[in-house]
Amino acid sequence: MTTTVRMVVFTFLPLLHAQLLTNQHLIRATMAQERSAQRPHPTMLKTLSRLQHIKTSLDQGIRHTVASMRLMSDSNIVMIFKSELNKFIYAHTFEISDHRELVSGLKEELAALRLQVLEQPTKSGRDHSGHDFDSRSQPTTVDIPIMPTPATLKQVNYPEVLHWTKKEWDTFVECEKLANKNPPWNVFLTNKHGEALSKQRYNELWADAKVTFNSLYWRWYDPTSWSKKTDLAATYFYNTITTKYPEFQLCDGNWKIHLWTMERYPDWVKNVRKAGGLQHAYLYAMTFPP
Repeated sequence: MTTTVRMVVFTFLPLLHAQLLTNQHLIRATMAQERSAQRPHPTMLKTLSRLQHIKTSLDQGIRHTVASMRLMSDSNIVMIFKSELNKFIYAHTFEISDHRELVSGLKEELAALRLQVLEQPTKSGRDHSGHDFDSRSQPTTVDIPIMPTPATLKQVNYPEVLHWTKKEWDTFVECEKLANKNPPWNVFLTNKHGEALSKQRYNELWADAKVTFNSLYWRWYDPTSWSKKTDLAATYFYNTITTKYPEFQLCDGNWKIHLWTMERYPDWVKNVRKAGGLQHAYLYAMTFPP
């Protein structure tokens, strides 16, 4: 510690003094050239005078500092250095502590606001199936584009499609259970000819469904479970998917898309949302409590 302090004093200050002397010599040489050209420069004279004043002050400071340091013992130098260091640490400790208290307070306030937003109900307070749900207030500055509801199809035009109504599907499931059969849960989803979807078609459907779920997440509309969805979230998802995949329109109402989403939404929550990597929209309006 002592060696470092002495090195700073006895090395840096003389170097600074030498640099001032070099600048002074350069200015004097330039002035000499200008005098020979009979065009002295007033600014150069002022600069030289200023440098001379700095040099004089520096000379006095160096002599005083060097003399003081030579009279000090090593222990005194270390004591002075420790004292200044403690002052620095003491001052910044309080500043860091203040910042930590501020951050802690902001975290608590943010947690309270988030809880308030999550618990705020929607206007209806119920979903499509009549179940209560706990929705979050929606960011007013993040619009959700709702596609038009597809036209209702008539069963008479699609005689090959089985399970047109939800009651027909429930009856089919009960009969299969009585016969000790376990048909695929999504066997109700067919094309207009009553044929099951191909693997490629189903993979495309699942990929588009995940994109639509991600869109709900980005807009803060994704429910904790599909039974707690909002009317707006359900309409957005149903219209988006059924428009691109008319297989879901081959029924009475929305029961096919609803039943399919109830089964697949937990897979998205588990494999996509909980895995991280998704982002919410950042710009939205929030009313702070008084």
